[in-house]
Amino acid sequence: MAHIHNFGISFGLLSGLVSPWFLIFIGFFVTGIIFYMMMQAKNKMEKI
Repeated sequence: MAHIHNFGISFGLLSGLVSPWFLIFIGFFVTGIIFYMMMQAKNKMEKI
């Protein structure tokens, strides 16, 4: 058994390889796509 700390994506797998600003941009981009898809939905239940 090993004691492991999970510091998240910023300090884990992508540590030092990807700028934090790039990860922030990706998050905003994905959020924007989801918001756009919600606004384009014809079904009222999907617009929630």
